[in-house]
Amino acid sequence: MTSHDPVTIIMDKVQEWKGDAQSLISTSVEAISESSAYKSLEKVLARTRDSTIAALPSSRVTVVTPPPPTQTLTSKCSDWISSHKLLAGAVALGLTGGSAYYMYNSGLYDYLINGPSSGSVYTSSFLSSHGRRAGKRRAKRAANNGRKEVVILAGSPAEPITRAIAADLNKRGFIIYWTTSSPEEEAFVQRENSPDIRKLPINVSDASSIEASMQALDHILSSPVVAFQGATPHELELAGVVVVPDLYYPCGPIESVRVDTWSDLMYSKLLGPIFLLSNGLIDLVRRHKSRILILSPSIMSTLSPAFHAPESIAASSIESLALCLHRELAGQGIPVVHLKLGSFDISHGRPQERQIANSVRADILSWSQRVRSLYSQQYQASAYLQTTRAYGSNLRVLHYSVFDALTTAHPRRVWYVGKGSYAYHFLTRWLPESAMSWLLQPPTASLRAASPEPEKGWETV
Repeated sequence: MTSHDPVTIIMDKVQEWKGDAQSLISTSVEAISESSAYKSLEKVLARTRDSTIAALPSSRVTVVTPPPPTQTLTSKCSDWISSHKLLAGAVALGLTGGSAYYMYNSGLYDYLINGPSSGSVYTSSFLSSHGRRAGKRRAKRAANNGRKEVVILAGSPAEPITRAIAADLNKRGFIIYWTTSSPEEEAFVQRENSPDIRKLPINVSDASSIEASMQALDHILSSPVVAFQGATPHELELAGVVVVPDLYYPCGPIESVRVDTWSDLMYSKLLGPIFLLSNGLIDLVRRHKSRILILSPSIMSTLSPAFHAPESIAASSIESLALCLHRELAGQGIPVVHLKLGSFDISHGRPQERQIANSVRADILSWSQRVRSLYSQQYQASAYLQTTRAYGSNLRVLHYSVFDALTTAHPRRVWYVGKGSYAYHFLTRWLPESAMSWLLQPPTASLRAASPEPEKGWETV
């Protein structure tokens, strides 16, 4: 039924026009798309698009690469060491060895071990070259310029090192009272030909004799003395007591050392000093507020090599004595200084070696046939341990150390004096026993030089 409503008629017409317009547009688009002109234009646009994309950069952000960093001196050295390890190790070893040698000979070694008062000849030159004067080592004088400081030297006058210490202390202005126990030792003291080196007779087997000598010396120290005619009287001062046990020790296998030799050894090295200290000498030191110096060899007791049991045992006992005495007297303000001696140059080269060789032969000849066949070759080869002692420090090192230990206000308890005294202590402390045993083996050349049939060789000497 046809509607006569105007609005409806208008809407119907609009729908018809819309459909006709859509048909017309679709027909026109199809006609244009299928035309040759459109296809040509599409190809041109495609080529233009491809060329434009190819011309564009791959990234719109330009990244600027920084230059490599400049290599520092440290990195250059590190790279060089990494690429030359063997050469770098050799250079480092050479520098370390050279520095250690310089420190040892310049005195810096002794300075670091024993402090400014180490007593080394080289330490004095080291301190002087670095702006510190070592100073002249002289004993204090009285107001009238007379000698006032006294040193008691408890040691055998027959011992060369003891005689050297006495002569040096006398030269530095001390009055020395030297213990003697026989007319022969008194003759040694008289040969010094000095009024300031005086004998102090001691009977080491009689306690009352020692006490009487100590009382007489105490009276001398407590009474005013006149240094020369017309001088003002002054009192003497006890600078200290220097205990120097006999430094000679027998060598050889333990089974070749007789019992009486062991007894004499312990008495002369250990019991003698103990007997002297405990019968008035410590009281004398206490009354005069002085100090005690104990000297002992240290190399053999530190290394404990074969055929040196007597020296090793005796020196170790003296070390224990010094430590115990220090701990006992520390509370009373009495310093006890232990000077551990290394090797010193007390002779001259070849004659010393010849004497040692003759001594070794004499020792072997004194053994029984059985002991000689067992040990002679090894004992002869081990003589190199004794010959090296001839090339040690100058005796001035010992003299300076003794003086400094007597005069330093607060001395160290242990002083290492002489070549090898601290070096061997350091080695035995840090090296394992296997390494020390290998180091103490006689050189191959010494073993070859020893006679393959020692018992025949010694009989023909």
